[in-house]
Amino acid sequence: MCKFLSAIGLKNGDIICEPSIESHELLVEANSLNDEGSKLRNWVRIEYYPDDDKDLADISKYKLHIDDSHFDWIDSVEAGWIRKLNVKLKKIIISEDRVFLPIGLFILSGKIAIKHAGHATIQDAGYATIQDAGYATIQYAEYATIQYAGYATIQNAGYATIINKQSAKISK
Repeated sequence: MCKFLSAIGLKNGDIICEPSIESHELLVEANSLNDEGSKLRNWVRIEYYPDDDKDLADISKYKLHIDDSHFDWIDSVEAGWIRKLNVKLKKIIISEDRVFLPIGLFILSGKIAIKHAGHATIQDAGYATIQDAGYATIQYAEYATIQYAGYATIQNAGYATIINKQSAKISK
C-alpha cells in the first residue's frame, strides 16, 4: 500500500494528487495514464511524507520519494512538485477551531476544538478535541479527546480519550 501523500508527478511539472486516495494505481487508472514502455513515460509515482507519522501536521518535515525509475527530467521538476504538494497539504491541515469539518481528508494540528466531524476522514487527530465524531473515519486518534464517538471508525486509538463510545468501531 502506498503512503500518505501519494501522487503522480508529470514531466511538465504538474501533479495528479487526491489526498484521500493512497493508491498510485487508482490515480493511474482514473487519469488513463499509459504504464507500458516505462522508458518513454512522462510521469512517475511519487509520495510525500515525513519520516515519522507524528509529524504529519508539520510540512517542513515532509520529503519527496520517487517510487519509480529515475528519469533524467525529474531533477528539473522536483522543486515544483514539492511546492504543489505543499499547497495541497496546507488545505487539509487544520490548526484552528472549527464548528464542523466538511467531507474530505484532514490532519488536525495542535490543541484545537472540532465541534462536529461529520463524515470527514481525519488522517491524524493529534491533540484535538472532537466534540461529536459523527460518522467520521479517524486514522490515528493519537492524544485526541473525543467526547462523543457516535458511529465513527477509529482505526488507531493510540492514547486518545474517548468519553462516550456509542456505536463507534475502535481499534488500538
